[in-house]
Amino acid sequence: MMNIVRGETFSLSISFEGSAENLRNFALTLSQSGRCVLRKKREDAVMGEDGLSAYVTLSGEETALLSPYAPAYTQVQAELENGEKLYSGVEEVNVVDVLDGREVRHGH
Repeated sequence: MMNIVRGETFSLSISFEGSAENLRNFALTLSQSGRCVLRKKREDAVMGEDGLSAYVTLSGEETALLSPYAPAYTQVQAELENGEKLYSGVEEVNVVDVLDGREVRHGH
């Protein structure tokens, strides 16, 4: 399972079966608590030199939109040049906060 630290930049790698040249478009959706929090499209990604992958980066401002108290999920939706739509499996992402030392619980 991936860990996203709230408020920090996070990069995701997307792999494609076959050449990315056959893709008309694709999008990565990140949802939490039943709602879409972020959606990154092909124009937001950097295509890999191998033609079989892409890299999507979430900014610190974007990861700060996530709650550390509920699981998040990612899925890639792709549309091929012939109009066919493909969907990856849904993957769970763990969202964590980093304690800064001020959140001290007394008595534990």
